[in-house]
Amino acid sequence: MLGVNNDAIRCDLSYPPLSSVAPDAFQSGYHAAETLALLMAGRKPDAYDRRIEPLGVVARHSTDVLAIDDKNVAAALSFIREHACQGITVDQVLRHASVTRSQLEKKFRRHLGRSPQAEIRGIQVARSAGCFLKRTSR
Repeated sequence: MLGVNNDAIRCDLSYPPLSSVAPDAFQSGYHAAETLALLMAGRKPDAYDRRIEPLGVVARHSTDVLAIDDKNVAAALSFIREHACQGITVDQVLRHASVTRSQLEKKFRRHLGRSPQAEIRGIQVARSAGCFLKRTSR
């Protein structure tokens, strides 16, 4: 599911957190001011309807889907993505996925090309980088 306008509070209040299209507010404001200046000068703008490309999609859990037909890997991935930043261990993932460590390691490498531990670390890094970017962009 994908929303629009990227209102962080609303997106984070939904479950799962809603991914959203991030509008380019700067360009929208610039073009609105440009149109207003033309109108105030008594001139007619070329067009009232302008298409402004969005900045992109801010991915959250609502679009964070990975189609894997292996139920153990799917369960492990779901658990990792939900709890990675809570200090989980591979042993906790194993209990949730109901599989042995060697089986899960083999399945992860076959489906994802990395280990469960690498998946946990990758999500932790991605989320901490995302939080850092949000804090520095304000």
